[in-house]
Amino acid sequence: VVVDPYVSNHDKTKMLTGWFDRTMPDLNQNNPYLANYLIQNSIWWIEYAGIDGIRMDTQPYPYKEMMSDWAARVLMEYPDFRILGEIWVGNPAIVSYWKSKKSTDGYESNLNSVFDFPLHDALKMGFNEDEGWDSGLSRLYNVLTQDYLYEKPEEHVVFCDNHDVSRIAAVLNNDPAKIKQAMLFILTIRGIPLVYYGTEIGMSGKPDDHHGKIRRDFPGGWANDSVNAFSQTGRDSLQNALHQFTQSMLNIRSANEVLQTGKLIHFIPNDGVYVYFRYNNDEAVMVVINNNKQERKLDRKVYAEMLDEYLQMYDLESGKEQNYEHDLVVEGNGYLLISLKK
Repeated sequence: VVVDPYVSNHDKTKMLTGWFDRTMPDLNQNNPYLANYLIQNSIWWIEYAGIDGIRMDTQPYPYKEMMSDWAARVLMEYPDFRILGEIWVGNPAIVSYWKSKKSTDGYESNLNSVFDFPLHDALKMGFNEDEGWDSGLSRLYNVLTQDYLYEKPEEHVVFCDNHDVSRIAAVLNNDPAKIKQAMLFILTIRGIPLVYYGTEIGMSGKPDDHHGKIRRDFPGGWANDSVNAFSQTGRDSLQNALHQFTQSMLNIRSANEVLQTGKLIHFIPNDGVYVYFRYNNDEAVMVVINNNKQERKLDRKVYAEMLDEYLQMYDLESGKEQNYEHDLVVEGNGYLLISLKK
């Protein structure tokens, strides 16, 4: 309704003046005294608590003009502050309205970042499907091809799960190989990765379990807890494997700037295998994700435009030099993470 150029006044009024739900009435942010109070209150909390950013819940629901003013006032005081808008929509065209410098109707949200719900939706479905032009890993590819809609897609927050949606472990039927692939994807693709607590040990929970289970406490941390997953001895073998993998991937990302700021080039998924590169002027990282149960052999010539630029190839997890002069082999439901240097 908010972005619809043909919206009726009836629908627009119902959207903007209605309660969020039966127990949560909306404030009238068109009241200048209230609007100024909310802005000043935000600035006070930032100064008092020293916070680095705000996640703005349900960004499209309030009056958009006031939300733009609010963000502009906050950024005027704190130019490096991060404002992350929740636009819970799976359509990139709608999300782009809130993440473009100025939309076609002249609106500017002043948001730094938005949650990439289109990519999240593609991820949770893609890893559970056989490959097709609009299914499997092609879903990820198709969403990323629409990044032309955004001014800075690298500022999107990418995630497997959060406090409102099914945990990725539940979505992927607690399959450790699939969970690792999903985590690998958000930690190597463009954007700012978000790891929801507990995902690193495979905590599960679906929406029909209600928010209480999705948001249940991480096991441990208190003296009387019978299980302490903060400790290696408090985790079972599967939890330790996922924890170790997540820790390893985060360390790899931290140590390789190209995974944080590098450009992205990707290849159309073929036979359930998705290949993409993060690269800059000096180096690149090749990511291969195999969505099949069986191993796949890749034709090196397909990726020659990238591979031929580099002389040295290393496995990023082991650090060992690799010889990929011919075909590349990736295990079933596995991945390759290869560092390329000139």
